[in-house]
Amino acid sequence: MPVSFNDAAVSNDLGSGIEMLNAGNQVAAINSGQVQVLDVTFDEVRVTGAVVPYSYTQTPNVPVTVHPGGIAVFRPLQGGGVSLMIPQSSRLIQFT
Repeated sequence: MPVSFNDAAVSNDLGSGIEMLNAGNQVAAINSGQVQVLDVTFDEVRVTGAVVPYSYTQTPNVPVTVHPGGIAVFRPLQGGGVSLMIPQSSRLIQFT
């Protein structure tokens, strides 16, 4: 199930770049330390900056929407992977 950002502010706190993909096609990218307002839907993330990029899918696979004016933060997930924190709803989405 996809994650949708509807004109939401998205921050990348991973320490590496991140790409958002939908059906294998890149729909957005954010460099480390950047914040962008995005209007995209995606089902996979790829961490860039390493020799070999790492791709992760959402677990559990549930639909997530961040509405206009919302905030989302990509962070490293302890043990590997990527977390997506959505503070206004107290949700933590994992990509492993």
